[in-house]
Amino acid sequence: MGLPAALAPRDLESAARSASVFAFVGAAVLLVLPFAVPSFTPTAVSRGGALALGVGLVAVGVVELRAPAWLPALFWFSVPTQLVAATTALALTTSDASAAAQSFLLWPVLYAARELRRTACWLVLAQVLAADAVIVLALLPLDRAVTDVACVGATLAVVGAVLLRAREREDAVVAELERRAAVDSLTGLATRRVLDRAADAALAGGAPGGRAVLLLVDVDHFKRVNDAHGHPAGDEVLQHVARLLREVFPAPGLVARLGGDELAVLLSSATLEQAVRSGQELRRRLAVRPPRWAGHEVPVTVSVGVAAAAEGQGPVDLYAAADEALYRAKRAGRDGVHAQAAAGR
Repeated sequence: MGLPAALAPRDLESAARSASVFAFVGAAVLLVLPFAVPSFTPTAVSRGGALALGVGLVAVGVVELRAPAWLPALFWFSVPTQLVAATTALALTTSDASAAAQSFLLWPVLYAARELRRTACWLVLAQVLAADAVIVLALLPLDRAVTDVACVGATLAVVGAVLLRAREREDAVVAELERRAAVDSLTGLATRRVLDRAADAALAGGAPGGRAVLLLVDVDHFKRVNDAHGHPAGDEVLQHVARLLREVFPAPGLVARLGGDELAVLLSSATLEQAVRSGQELRRRLAVRPPRWAGHEVPVTVSVGVAAAAEGQGPVDLYAAADEALYRAKRAGRDGVHAQAAAGR
């Protein structure tokens, strides 16, 4: 059974980088302080233990950074727990409940706020507060321990909440930018970027019963529409054609706007004949239901070029074949569908 999504890291590579930083910094502390500051460890045995633990952290950091996929999903959620346990053990071993010792409890909060989801962040914060209570209650007088737990706990909670909120706002901004990059703002269709990725996947995977087919759709004499009725009318024409395309080519067909008045449809598994019939259906629906502007019909037609992928063909070749078919449809007088099977490599 896999790790629940709420506890999994948001991004494995980012979590690996953060965890390796903590491992390397922790190793530096353990490898340097026991020898540079004699009071840091009470006995020679603890110095040897610190040395062994430091070397172990270096090894863990290398694995986290270079081969994060080797580590199970649960490991990444356990990173804050490891930091909490190490900080607690170090503080109790050295009998150190100072602000310097407690400051290491900020590390798991930073990791959780940056790399984990909201639910996991609060679970980590609960661990941190419990660990701080164990440290100060074991080493300090009760009145001072209560004060320390309240102050440190409040500080860590505020830091965690602020960082989590900032991270979530950052995620929201990134998601919106990705959405805008994936969806054409005028027509609501996919963008060229999305179509390119889908074409790569369709040509790489293939599917039984058909081949990847690309249709390029161009609104005939679109400039005349803009000149005669204005650009808002041209926008309405594009939106109308986009709606008809989605009707004729429902999911899993991918309809995209390449730019200007050129639209495209990618069918991951179809025959050339099926695609041609659908192209003709688009022409028929556009003739029966033309776009309207200012209460009047704006008669428009489309030219459609269709190309089916050949064995071993790449996206560039498929686009070129569909573009050649579109050019032939225009040269034949427009308002038509021309198809051809692209040559393989």
